[in-house]
This record gives sequence, structure tokens and C-alpha cells, in this order.
Amino acid sequence: MAARTVLTTQPLNSQAGITLPFIPVDVANGHQVRNSGVQVVVCITGGASSVNLKFASVADAFGRTADLVVAQGASLTRYYGPFAPSNIWGDGASQLFIDPSALSGTASIAVISI
Repeated sequence: MAARTVLTTQPLNSQAGITLPFIPVDVANGHQVRNSGVQVVVCITGGASSVNLKFASVADAFGRTADLVVAQGASLTRYYGPFAPSNIWGDGASQLFIDPSALSGTASIAVISI
């Protein structure tokens, strides 16, 4: 896999609202974002579109070893997270990895911090 596409987190701290900079999901390379435990991934799918998102994790002290995999259907806006504690997600060193697959149609992604 080539270098992951880095996502920039937008802080959700404006009473006037924010405009999220959505980018197309990168099925070939995946995504990564700095994770401090307050990040929420937002995914939008177009009509007649779908995508699977895998949020990689590492084993934790309670024996959890599975990644989180979600299937998102058509015409949806979904929010995933926050991913806390940050040391059990992605690389275990505060980099959250998002691996899209099975893309049909269009899907875009952005990240906010709460």
C-alpha cells in the first residue's frame, strides 16, 4: 500500500457552524488522521452508492483484537467515533487508520473533533 491519504481534522467549536472539506474516499491507499480520542469520522454516500469502512485497531488489555468494520449504504451521512482511547486504534500511537473497500458509486469523508 502506498502512503495513506492524510485527513485534516476540523474543530467543531464555532457557534456559526463549519463547512467540512469532504474528500473522496481513497480505496487504493486508505486514510489516516491524528487521533486524540475526540475525532469523529463523517462519511457521505451518494444515491445508489455504498462503501465499507474498516477502522484498524490493536489488541487491548481486555483481549479485544478485532477491527471495527461498518457497511454504509446509499444516500447516507454517518458519523463514526470518537475513537478512544487513542492507543488502541490505528497504529496504537495516535494515528487512526481508515481503510475503505467495496466502493460502489461515490463516497466522501471528513473528520471533526468534538
